[in-house]
Amino acid sequence: MMRDTDMTSEQAHAGHGDDSAQGLGRVVSGQRIAERLAEVEARSEDLQQAIRNALGESEYARHRAEADLSHAYRFAIEGFARALLPFKDALETALCVDTTDAKALKDGLALSLRQMDNAFWRNGLREICPQDGEPFDVERHRPLPERDDASAMVVAGTQRKGYELNGRVLRAAIVTLRRGGSAA
Repeated sequence: MMRDTDMTSEQAHAGHGDDSAQGLGRVVSGQRIAERLAEVEARSEDLQQAIRNALGESEYARHRAEADLSHAYRFAIEGFARALLPFKDALETALCVDTTDAKALKDGLALSLRQMDNAFWRNGLREICPQDGEPFDVERHRPLPERDDASAMVVAGTQRKGYELNGRVLRAAIVTLRRGGSAA
């Protein structure tokens, strides 16, 4: 009689074959896992390197942008300075001229002033010189003590010109005011 624990040779061989197949399957499966793990690790290393490269490039771009901004601040007025050089040259030349002819000096100063006005114009610097009767503009005009009363809303006279650069007021014109209507 056979006990449950006793096996025939066929059963033992068949069972041993199953164990071999399972063992072989485990080895193949383990090899696949190892190969897949190696692929994942290689991909991970590639991605980490790409991240390091991207960080390095962004850091370089940040430093370059800072340097460009610093350069822009330092040389922002370069065009304006170049435009003023002929004016300075004309003034230096005028100082070297030995003359008592007032008209010649006045003509030279007028020429120099035109050169400066041209330099201002080319660089977007405009005069604010309100005319009598022009409406008072709180952004572009600064009133002196009013001549009539607090309701004065038009320019009566300009005491000092103002300037604006590309539409932004650098210095408001100093004006006297009068009540709107005809000239006082």
